[in-house]
Amino acid sequence: MQTNEIKEEKLATEPTPPKAKKSVDVVGIIIKICIYGFCIGHMVLLLVPYIWAFLTTFKSSVDFRYNMFGFPESWEFENYLVVLQNFTITYRATSYQQTFTFADMLWNSLSYAAVAAFTSTMAQYLVAYAAVKFKFKFSKFLDGLVLFTMTIPIYGTASAELQLSKDLNIIGNFWMVSVVTQMSFLGMSYFIIQACLRGIPAAFSESAEIDGAGNFRVLFTIYIPLTFNIILTLFILGFIGEWNSYGVSLILLPNRPVAAYGLWKFKGMNNADVAHVTKKMTACFLLIIPVLVMFLLFHEKMMGSISLAEGIKE
Repeated sequence: MQTNEIKEEKLATEPTPPKAKKSVDVVGIIIKICIYGFCIGHMVLLLVPYIWAFLTTFKSSVDFRYNMFGFPESWEFENYLVVLQNFTITYRATSYQQTFTFADMLWNSLSYAAVAAFTSTMAQYLVAYAAVKFKFKFSKFLDGLVLFTMTIPIYGTASAELQLSKDLNIIGNFWMVSVVTQMSFLGMSYFIIQACLRGIPAAFSESAEIDGAGNFRVLFTIYIPLTFNIILTLFILGFIGEWNSYGVSLILLPNRPVAAYGLWKFKGMNNADVAHVTKKMTACFLLIIPVLVMFLLFHEKMMGSISLAEGIKE
């Protein structure tokens, strides 16, 4: 006992060795600073044109001429009212004509983009689900077909699609254009959905099938809830793509003009009230607002983390 006490006293009286100083990774710090600086600079370069364009919408034609890059000397909020009043399209048919206002074209864009994006996303999802869930040799052919069609330029198929649309009398039919023509699984989203579905363990569906669940119940109660973030992300991307597509009204739906087509027509107007660049920029920002609102509402859900255990109950 005494020897143990003497050892403990010696250990207590012995000075503790000084801690080794951590070496500073100077090279790593410099690399991080360069990377962050590059990202911040790239972000600023992307934002500056939008900020300049937004300030331009509040300038008069004289102010823009002599103060192109500065803040507006007097904020012209009337630019938006002038654009809304002149943002119209007149559709003329053989038996009637109809004038579409900005509100009409906005509704046409919302309805078409939502229906078309939902149809396209779910068509790709269902085909990708079948190829992953039910393993058969034809699934490899589907993968090769998608890759092959992705290599064909749009200029090689546009004329054939237009001729087919005329033969099938699709032109001018909203539901045929927004639903039937969008039922295609071809595209990069097909492979994104496949990669997401393969990350879900097969034990989830197998345990549900043992309990008596059918294929549709497994799809709607297991796979779709677990991959909802991916579905929502692809839907939003598809919505933005269809929102900006003016070729739909130019070729397939001339009797239902969308806002992007209205902007394309507005760009060519020679009316003195809207011919200046400040009015053109104002019209562009009016079309950005719905997409911006959608992004602010769903930006947290886009490409969010996928919890495989969420929603699964024993």
